[in-house]
Amino acid sequence: MRLGAPTEPSPLRPGGDVALARVEGDGLRALGVRDGDHVLVRRQRTAADGDLAVVADPSGRGALWRVHPDRDALLLCCDDGPPVARTGPWPEVRGIVVGVWRRAMPEADPA
Repeated sequence: MRLGAPTEPSPLRPGGDVALARVEGDGLRALGVRDGDHVLVRRQRTAADGDLAVVADPSGRGALWRVHPDRDALLLCCDDGPPVARTGPWPEVRGIVVGVWRRAMPEADPA
């Protein structure tokens, strides 16, 4: 396999603040993110319209949502349909998804 020149900067650049997180659940299957996938998340406090972002729920646990800023709140979607939730003022965005990693081949049977 041969790779061409990069067309955009890598989210894994030195000094970048990127984390890897495992996805649990199929709520974002319509967006191509499946249970068991890993997402590369660039840590940041803001998200642009349409970003797939990690948003903290009231307990502080992060969940993936497609976000749409609306004045001082975010409209949250789990697919490309209408919003399913609206956050209160100044929701806590923890980062945006910059890549998805999925195991390409099933694990070999050790037997």
